[in-house]
Amino acid sequence: MAEDSLTISYPSESRAVLVFKGSWTLQDMRFDWQGLKQELRSHSGLKAIALETGQLARWDSQFLNIVQHLYDFAHEQSLQLETEDLPDGVRRLLKLAREVPERKGARRNSEAFSWLYRIGALTLKAWRESVQFTRFAGELTLSLLRLFSGRASFRGIDLLRFLQAAGPEALPIVSLIGVLVGAVLAFVGALQLQMF
Repeated sequence: MAEDSLTISYPSESRAVLVFKGSWTLQDMRFDWQGLKQELRSHSGLKAIALETGQLARWDSQFLNIVQHLYDFAHEQSLQLETEDLPDGVRRLLKLAREVPERKGARRNSEAFSWLYRIGALTLKAWRESVQFTRFAGELTLSLLRLFSGRASFRGIDLLRFLQAAGPEALPIVSLIGVLVGAVLAFVGALQLQMF
């Protein structure tokens, strides 16, 4: 963590000030989150963390991720996080992320099942997948043996037609699908960016 990128000061025993400077993007720097957590935890009387971004030059999802980590850390430690100095875009994105609550039951609770149940489920899944793979490999091997021994029952012209349909004739529809997907992604991205 470079001093010209992040400095931590303690105006009082109960308040830490994190001053972000320079460029905070994925390509510009790597962030030592564990080191920052240890530094903040070492001050037992801490009650509030203030974020100052007056000297912040550029930011992207790297900076958002750090602020989200700080928000979660402050919530876990019952600390107040002062975010008034954050850029408008950062505050709006964080507000948007927190306004949509996580749906109850969306996460699978692995603790609800015993270790014996989990081992049994994994064993049955592995058995089913191995049977399916063995069946597929067997059918493929028999088909290849019939093909190379000259006993395969298909016409050569049919094979050429399938190759043509999956090759040059598929180019227009594949191109159309690519253009449509690109247009949809561009439209959705433009709508999201208009919010900021």
